[in-house]
Amino acid sequence: MFGNVLNVTPSPLTPFLGKWVRDDTSVGRKVAKRVLGEEALRTFRTCKSIDELREYVDSDPMLADRYQRHLKLTGRSYLFVSVKAIISESALPGNFTGANHLKTYPVLSLTKEGRNVVVRTVDGERSLGLVLRAKHDWLLVSERYFGKAGELFPRSPVHRYYRAPALET
Repeated sequence: MFGNVLNVTPSPLTPFLGKWVRDDTSVGRKVAKRVLGEEALRTFRTCKSIDELREYVDSDPMLADRYQRHLKLTGRSYLFVSVKAIISESALPGNFTGANHLKTYPVLSLTKEGRNVVVRTVDGERSLGLVLRAKHDWLLVSERYFGKAGELFPRSPVHRYYRAPALET
């Protein structure tokens, strides 16, 4: 009687679904090191969540001031993860005007490699993979290039995201 039951497994993307906000200290590391200082940046990388990072920043008024200056330089970036597409949205920093930059990566296929989920997609004519991995409360994202591009381009930097607060979703 129950022999025709369909067994559906959840997508490997399930833990990553939703809206994510980029940790602004995970990009522009040279600028971040200059503005925040090498020791602070090293400590930021050990924080297990955005809340822990903010507690560390709030514990030092001078660091809090430097952190706010750094945020003004970087702009805001978001990542929207769904089972069909990953959308990257970035806003220009500071007082610059203009539309947000949107980039859509269709999910063509998924591969699970240990703790990583590789989303095979395209960026224009170029085939690439977005590598997603959870570490503590962070979502780590990097690009993987295929074919000739894999031989020509260096490894992509890892961008760190935290789950958007309920007010931002």
